[in-house]
Amino acid sequence: MAGEEEGFKSTLKTIGEKLQDISELNIRTYTGNISGAVDNIKTEAGKSPTAKQVMDAVFQSGNLEMVGLTSMMLDGDIDQYISNAEAHKDLYAIHIESIKTGQETRRAVFELFAGAIKKLIDK
Repeated sequence: MAGEEEGFKSTLKTIGEKLQDISELNIRTYTGNISGAVDNIKTEAGKSPTAKQVMDAVFQSGNLEMVGLTSMMLDGDIDQYISNAEAHKDLYAIHIESIKTGQETRRAVFELFAGAIKKLIDK
């Protein structure tokens, strides 16, 4: 019984940490020239660079301009930055669609956590 209780506490702690991690949804939209930075990424023969490798290389190159940043907190607070939306109409539209996708993904993650918690409680 003690082992089950410790396992349950450990699981709740892990869930709490993950919930804190997903309590803020951040959508960032950039524009810039990535080709030179991507050309310099070293990968194993025949493998494409990962998205993280590309973003890291482009950030280091300094060839990025942030055109949109939206930060949505679990309590409903929203911070938003849009750089000259008129000049970046197409990117702004993509940014808005990304927000919608992020919200749908977060909803699915919450439903997953809720289902896992319910299964734990129903045991």
